[in-house]
Formats: sequence, structure tokens, C-alpha cells
Amino acid sequence: MGDRVCALPLLTIRRDVKKRGTLRLYCIRLSEKLLIVGAGGKKCTTTYEQDPVLLEIVETLKSIDKKLVTLEKSGIDIHSEIYNLTVRIN
Repeated sequence: MGDRVCALPLLTIRRDVKKRGTLRLYCIRLSEKLLIVGAGGKKCTTTYEQDPVLLEIVETLKSIDKKLVTLEKSGIDIHSEIYNLTVRIN
């Protein structure tokens, strides 16, 4: 994904039957100790980009991560400020 957005497989089953998928939870992994939980859904496609719902979830998380990177570059310690932080995206 090229950023800190990652997918956690919550339920994995064989995808040998159509319409059968794996449950994914998409998150932003800031460090070994800090994980921002996003949203998820059933992944029945080869890539998340092929599913409009999953694509929107990942794109939203990427936007949030981009804002967090900008804040970090400006000197804000995300790990200590995350509890008081509001991030606005378009």
C-alpha cells in the first residue's frame, strides 16, 4: 500500500468458491505499540482496489495517514498527542 495502512485478516477461509472471501480490517500502524483501527469488510476480490467499499476505506485511511505524516514532519510527536488530535480530511 506504500504507507502505514495495513490489512489484518480476521477470518480466513479458502476462496475456491465464488462470493466467498476473507474478512479484513484496515488500520494505520504507527508503531509496534500504536494502531489506529479503521474499518473493514469481506474481501472477495484479488485486490482491495477492485471492491468499491474496501477502496473507499483504504483511501480514507491513506488520507488520514498523509495528514499524520505532515504533522510529524512539522515536529508534532504523534505518539504523545494522538489522544488529543483531530484530523480533518476532505
